[in-house]
Amino acid sequence: MSTIESMIGLVEDRWPAAGDVPDDPLGQVLLASHLLGSNRAVANFGGGNTSAKGRTADHVGRDVEAMWVKGSGSDLATMESTDFTSLRSDDVTIRTQSRLRRFLRGDLAPPAIVLAATIGLAAYTTTQSSFFLTGAAFTGILTLFAALAFASMAQQVVMIGGGIDLSVGPLMGFLVVISSFVIVPGKSQPLLILGWALLIAIALLVGFVNWFPTLAKVPPFLTTLVTYTALQGMSLLFRKTVGGEINVDVLNSLLKKIDWFPWVAVVAIVLGFVLEYTLRRTAWGVKLRAVGSDPEHAHAVGIRVARVQLSSYLVGGLLVFLASLVLMTQVGAGDPTAGITYTLTSITAVVLGGASIFGGRGAFIGALAGAALIQQINASVSFLGVNTAWQTYMLGILTLIAAGAYSRARALRAAD
Repeated sequence: MSTIESMIGLVEDRWPAAGDVPDDPLGQVLLASHLLGSNRAVANFGGGNTSAKGRTADHVGRDVEAMWVKGSGSDLATMESTDFTSLRSDDVTIRTQSRLRRFLRGDLAPPAIVLAATIGLAAYTTTQSSFFLTGAAFTGILTLFAALAFASMAQQVVMIGGGIDLSVGPLMGFLVVISSFVIVPGKSQPLLILGWALLIAIALLVGFVNWFPTLAKVPPFLTTLVTYTALQGMSLLFRKTVGGEINVDVLNSLLKKIDWFPWVAVVAIVLGFVLEYTLRRTAWGVKLRAVGSDPEHAHAVGIRVARVQLSSYLVGGLLVFLASLVLMTQVGAGDPTAGITYTLTSITAVVLGGASIFGGRGAFIGALAGAALIQQINASVSFLGVNTAWQTYMLGILTLIAAGAYSRARALRAAD
C-alpha cells in the first residue's frame, strides 16, 4: 500500500446522517467547520478556512445567490454563524471584473484601441509596400502627425471644457500668412523676436475672442464659426495667392530630427503626456472637467466657470500656434488655404480618441492616438495605391463607430 493510500485510510467520515444535517447552506458550512476543527490532525486552533455558496433572502427579502466566508481569527471548532462574512455573489463577480470594466469604460481605453488599430494598419501596409518601412517615409508621416497632434490637443482642451473650436484650421493658416510678412529672410534678430511675439499674441487674442461671447450664453459653435469665416477672409485679404517666404533658418531648426524621428513629433508626444498629467492630477484639470461636465453644478461648488473656460481657449490658442509652426515647415510661404482642413481633422482625432463633444470627457493621449491613426490612414492609402477617397470613407466610418461605441460604454458605466 502506498503512502498516499495509507493517509487516505486514516481519514474518518464524521458527516452525520441526512436527518441531522441543516437545510440551509450557512448551517451546513457551520457544521462542516465544527467537524473539521474538532480534528486537530486536520486543523490547528484558529486555523483553516471554509466557505459556501447558496441562495438566501437579503435584507429586503429578495431571494439572491450568496457566499459565506469564514472570518479571520475565529476557530473552526467553536465558531458561530456570526463569524461568517456574507456577500452577494453578484457583488463578488462585479468586484473581480471591476478593474477591467473600469478601464474599458474609462478615458484611456479609446486611445489604447485606436493605437492598436494604428499599429495593425501600419503592419499591414508594411507587408504590402516595401517603401513604407523607410526612414524618409516615417519622417514625413511623423512631421504631419506633429502638426495634427498640436491642433487636436488644442481642440481637446476646449472640448473638455464644454466648448468647441471651429477656428483651429483657419487660425493655423492665418498665422502662416502673417509669418510670411514678419518671419522673413533678412530680418534682424529683434524684429524676428517681435514677429514671434506678434504671432503668439494673435493666437491668444483669437482664443479670447472665441471665449468672450460665451459670457452672453452664445453657443461656442456659432462663435467659432464666425471666427472661422473671419480668419479665412483675412488670410485671403493678406495673401490672395501663395506668396512671401518664411525664414529658411527658422524652418531648418524646426525640421531637426533624431535619426529619422523629427523633434517636433517628440515635443508633441511629450507635451501630450504633460497635459494628460495636468488634466488628471492638478486642480486646474479637475476644474476643467467639472466645468465641461456640468457648468451649473461647478459654479454651485465655487468653481469660477468663466475663468476656467477662458483658460481652455487660451491654452488652445497656444497649441494652435505650435501647430502653425509645423505647418510653416510644410508650405514654406504664405498660403491662405493651408490650414483649413485641420478643423475637421482635429475634431475627428479627438472623437476617435474618446472625447465627448458635450464636454467633460476625453484625454490628451486620446488626441495623440487619434492624430496618429488619421495620419496612418492617409499614409496607408497613399502607399497601397488606393483611391484617395478612401481616406474620407475610412475616417467617416471609424468616427461613427467610435462615437457610438464610446457613448454606449459610458451609458453602461453610468447605469452601474
